[in-house]
Amino acid sequence: MLIPSLQQLNDIRKEGFRPGIVACIIFEKKIVLFFKKDYNLWQLPQGRINNKQTVIDSIKTTLKEELGADFIGHLTISDYKIIDVDRMEFKPGKHELEKLFDDDGREINMVGKVYYFCIIESDSPQMDIKKTKYDEFHWMDYHKANFIAQRIYQKGKKRITGNIINKLHDLGIIV
Repeated sequence: MLIPSLQQLNDIRKEGFRPGIVACIIFEKKIVLFFKKDYNLWQLPQGRINNKQTVIDSIKTTLKEELGADFIGHLTISDYKIIDVDRMEFKPGKHELEKLFDDDGREINMVGKVYYFCIIESDSPQMDIKKTKYDEFHWMDYHKANFIAQRIYQKGKKRITGNIINKLHDLGIIV
């Protein structure tokens, strides 16, 4: 799948969607999911792609902020691959919860998000959870990850997480 250009990302914003990345971190055919106690939620690391920011820069920023500089040293970020794109539109009444601007500074009515799912390989399963934004992590095979994804209470997050876990399994990336 092609990496979107800055112009393509800006065009997505002009449609009212905030682009973002979702990191699918893989080690020995398992994916790591993270638990955030405040939200009672297992999830994949994710973050927005800021205006005039490339996908690779967003990946680096997001992973450093969410997982800490030590762990990202184990990741082959430069070899990332985008394997899927998904879109989530907010329910009516939930639009404009955040301000969204195009690259020229014009405010846009934010109606949803576009997610770029990136595969990033890790050379180690070790992580100091205290240096992350999360409370817990677990490397999971397909069956466990799918089981957890189906129990996510946020409908949009449940759908996109389940879809990407199934795609990773179908492609043989996780077993």
